[in-house]
Amino acid sequence: MAALLGFGGLQLVLAVDLATFAFAFFVLLLFIRIPDRAGKKEGTGSGRLRQSMKEAVLFLKGQKGILHLLTLYSVLEFLGAISFDSMYSPLLLARTGNNESVVGIVSSVAAAGGLCASLWMSLAKQPKGKLRVMFGGSVMCLSGILLFGMGRSLAWWCIVVFIGCFGSPVYQTYQTVLLRERVPVSLQGRIFSLQGMITSGLTPLGCLAGAAGIVICILVSRNPGIRELEDEN
Repeated sequence: MAALLGFGGLQLVLAVDLATFAFAFFVLLLFIRIPDRAGKKEGTGSGRLRQSMKEAVLFLKGQKGILHLLTLYSVLEFLGAISFDSMYSPLLLARTGNNESVVGIVSSVAAAGGLCASLWMSLAKQPKGKLRVMFGGSVMCLSGILLFGMGRSLAWWCIVVFIGCFGSPVYQTYQTVLLRERVPVSLQGRIFSLQGMITSGLTPLGCLAGAAGIVICILVSRNPGIRELEDEN
């Protein structure tokens, strides 16, 4: 979207956004059929809701591997929100003298990384070691988060962000595949709802923590003692 904004302005961005939304909407409306596996006899009252939550908790207690997958997902979501998702634009602008072109280029490379990963997963054969592929994607994603802040040049940022954004969809896709394979169909809705709740809760907390970190750094940098040390150096 950053590349489209620089190429054709906000109108082109809105047109592409609406077109992709319309395409996805009509595909879901006309071609996707979601079977009702739960049936209509189970009910939706408060008692049934408590029972469903209890069943999901008992399942997670007995399935440590699934719990570890959700924990790893939570850690990566929080680290991504506290660092890259909320901080990469301010960091690039601060280190390049408010050069908006750099932000656009890095954003385009990030999108290209995700697109290349999606094409690779669509065209390649299904790997036997899904867990190893998932961990490989998580390492790439985490490496991108950790190394991005060390950059001082456009080439470094592009390479690192491509690696991180290539690994992110790989990790997320195979994590979802593993959950679908190892969680019974009757419990998948509850487990994936829990994962969505984790994302909804940790993302704003991570952004808030990142903003708080910036405020603390600004206040510390304005401390007279810190300025005296800078003048001496």
